[in-house]
Amino acid sequence: AIREGMVSLRSEVSGISKDLQSLTGRFDENKYFIDKSLKDKSLEIDLLRSQITALETQIKKMQTKLSSKSEIDLLRPQITAKSICSSLHRLQRQEIQRGERKI
Repeated sequence: AIREGMVSLRSEVSGISKDLQSLTGRFDENKYFIDKSLKDKSLEIDLLRSQITALETQIKKMQTKLSSKSEIDLLRPQITAKSICSSLHRLQRQEIQRGERKI
C-alpha cells in the first residue's frame, strides 16, 4: 500500500512537473512576444517623434517666411488704378513742361 501510494505520488509529481514546464514555456513565449512588441512600438514612437519634430521645424520656417513676406508687403507701396493714373498724369505734365510732348 505504501509502494502504491509512492508510485501514485511520483506520478502526480511528474504530471505537475510537466504541467509546470509547459506553463513556464508558454510564459516565456508570451514574454518574448510582449517584449518584442514593446520594442517595435517604441521604435515606431521614436520615428513618429522625429517626423513630428521635422514637421514642426518646417512649419516654423514657413511661418518665418510668411511673416517676413507680410512685413515686406506692408512696406511695399500699394499699387492702385488711382496711383497709376496719378503717376501717368505727372509724367505727362513733366513731358509737356520740358516740351517733349504736345497737347
